[in-house]
Amino acid sequence: MGDSLLDRFEQRVVPLIDDAYTLARHLMGDEHDAQDIVQEAYLRAWRYFAGFGGGDERAWLLTIVRNCCYTSRRTARGANVVPYDDEQHGLH
Repeated sequence: MGDSLLDRFEQRVVPLIDDAYTLARHLMGDEHDAQDIVQEAYLRAWRYFAGFGGGDERAWLLTIVRNCCYTSRRTARGANVVPYDDEQHGLH
C-alpha cells in the first residue's frame, strides 16, 4: 500500500521548515513575522499539496513562502493608507 497524502507531506515538505524560515526571515527582516509567514505558507502548502504535480518540493515550498511574504508586505502597506475624505475635512 502506498503512502498517504499526509505521509508524503510529512516526509517531503515538513523537513524543509528551516529553509522556509530562513527565506522568510531574510525577506521579512523580523523573526516573529517570519514565523507567521512560515505558518501561513505551510497551511497553503498542505491545502494545495494534493495538486502538486511532483518535482522539486523545496522550490515549490519556497515559492509559496516568497509569495506569502510579498502578500504580507503588500497588505501591511495597504493597512496604513487612510483614504482622504473631502466631507470629513470640510471640502465638499
